[in-house]
Amino acid sequence: MSSDSQSPLEVLEGELEACGIDIDSDEWRGLKAECSEARFRRRADIFPISVVPRHVLFMTQGIAAATYLGDDGNLFVYRFFERGQFCTTITSVWRNEPTCDAIYAVTASQGVLIPFDSWRRHYARSGPLGSYFREKLVEAMLFDKEVILTKTFNRTESAYSFLETHQPEVIRQAPQNVIAQFLGVTPEGLSRFLRNRRRHEL
Repeated sequence: MSSDSQSPLEVLEGELEACGIDIDSDEWRGLKAECSEARFRRRADIFPISVVPRHVLFMTQGIAAATYLGDDGNLFVYRFFERGQFCTTITSVWRNEPTCDAIYAVTASQGVLIPFDSWRRHYARSGPLGSYFREKLVEAMLFDKEVILTKTFNRTESAYSFLETHQPEVIRQAPQNVIAQFLGVTPEGLSRFLRNRRRHEL
């Protein structure tokens, strides 16, 4: 069965199996019973601003963007999520308080919603699912560090090269204005950057 024809839960099962997790275990069956499949239209809110989320989403299709609303009213895209990654507004869900973070579907997206209480319970245990969740969290932390370092340099070239290397699907699928928000430039500035880049590549 191709990955495009699989349901979100089947994709997650395949991921667990590839990581050596016993998908026939009671632990997995118990978690699966609490999960739900979710589909989001383009531009739909996944985790809205100022709302404490109750779930973690395992992305199985599409691109999502994490945003932050600044005091000046400007919206910043600070990272993207894609297939195989977990996402939630982590500060809000961990502290159980609303924040100015939000996550929305840049493209039509699908995934598995896991109740945060269940995710955290398994995360704290020594079983296979707990090990998997901890490993994925470390992966996310390392990825976030790379994003922070890249954006700290405040250079369009560095940030765009980061996407090319680590998230090429974002460049292929996301609208230019959303990529511009991540880079910290205007859509017109991104167009000029890309034109100059192509010119230098000739």
